[in-house]
Amino acid sequence: MRLLLPSLALFTLLASASALTVSINEVMADNQTAVANGADFPDYVELKNTTAATIDLTGWTLTDDTTTPAKYAIPAGTMLPASAYLV
Repeated sequence: MRLLLPSLALFTLLASASALTVSINEVMADNQTAVANGADFPDYVELKNTTAATIDLTGWTLTDDTTTPAKYAIPAGTMLPASAYLV
C-alpha cells in the first residue's frame, strides 16, 4: 500500500467528537527503507491520545482523499490507552 500525501492538510482523521483528544502525531509517507514491517516498508500514521482516559477507536477512519472519507478503517476493538501512541 502506497500512501502519497502531497500535503498533510489533506490527511483527515474522521471520528466522533472525541477526535479533539487524539492527534496525528507523525506521518511517514513514501517509506522506502526507514521502517520495516516484515519484508515490507509501508507508509504509516502515528496517533496520540492526549487525554488521561482510554479511547475506543472503533468506527474511526483515516483518509488522504476527500472524495473517499473512510478510505482506511481502524479495526473494531482498537483501544488507545491514556497518553499513548498508536502506529
